[in-house]
Amino acid sequence: MTTILGQVRQDLELDRPGPRDPAAQQAVLAAITLDLQDPCPVVQDLRHRASIHPDLLGPEPDLPCPVARVALKAALRPDRLLLSPKSTPAPDLLPESPFGPDSGVIPGRLLPRQLDATAVAPWAAEKLNRVTIVAMKIGSLFPDLPLKTGRIFPHEGEDVPLSDYHDDLVTQPQVESLMAAKPWEILSTNSGSAISFHTDVGGRFGLFLGAYRQFETKHRMALWEGTHKFPISRPKLANHAAADWKKILVIFILTMQDGWCDLDLLLDPFFLHPPKRHDKVIWFPGVASRRANLADPTLHRSEPATLLEALDECNTADPWRNHFRDAPGQHPAHQIPRLAGKFFSVRAARASRSTAP
Repeated sequence: MTTILGQVRQDLELDRPGPRDPAAQQAVLAAITLDLQDPCPVVQDLRHRASIHPDLLGPEPDLPCPVARVALKAALRPDRLLLSPKSTPAPDLLPESPFGPDSGVIPGRLLPRQLDATAVAPWAAEKLNRVTIVAMKIGSLFPDLPLKTGRIFPHEGEDVPLSDYHDDLVTQPQVESLMAAKPWEILSTNSGSAISFHTDVGGRFGLFLGAYRQFETKHRMALWEGTHKFPISRPKLANHAAADWKKILVIFILTMQDGWCDLDLLLDPFFLHPPKRHDKVIWFPGVASRRANLADPTLHRSEPATLLEALDECNTADPWRNHFRDAPGQHPAHQIPRLAGKFFSVRAARASRSTAP
């Protein structure tokens, strides 16, 4: 068991040196180590399926969970297909019944499915046709989610000449004044406005949401900076947002494998996403008003005199820069009919049955 836990810690980079947020790390550990008390819920589900009809199991899947890989062979031995009535069940990580039906799960739950590109948009169907939830690896979601380009952040953009924006505002005093105002706190607005699930759900789903909330609180500044990059280089605060986002996605995969949800959950406005590596998120202060005045010299539109004024201008022009938190009605999730209430019916299982000694 110690070896398995050590492997889990290594896979999630929990032992990597560097500054740590104890609360955030505790949330991650709580979401993964419960599996160590009993076979992974994925294994339990496979044991259950095999006990009902062995042909349903098919070839041994390539499970990403270290506990599942270790426990699967023993769990599926012919003499152990049925759970002993005296065995202690796993903690209440599972829903009362898995989210479904299987035909609508994105991607396929146990077997790959040829996904209809229109039906699963904005996911890139060609990247998911050979992926299954039960065998999903972190490489399917990290470093980039399998989304079509331009889903939230623009993927194409033209070069902006110096004459079209106020590069004179990007100075140390202006930047210090901007950072002192903590503009990233806007991301805490509407943070609980989920449209596809209940935020007070329990089980593994609740553990995942708790770990995500810790991630968002810890890295709110880095998430804001990710969509407000200056066109010139400047010193950046060191952060571990990408590494911690990877850990959150590992927990999310386990949550899907438990039957709580599918990939669509990440489309909900509840979640903030780091921009993809090639998204065009450079912030050119004052570009909107400057270009308007250049196009019409008689307009005399007021142009920003400070970075804070330039920030208000760019956030109004590009609501995606604040992840739509200050303009929730414009979030692209509202343009996806299948999302509304999709996971409302999923509830935590009842209390674990106590077993006699």
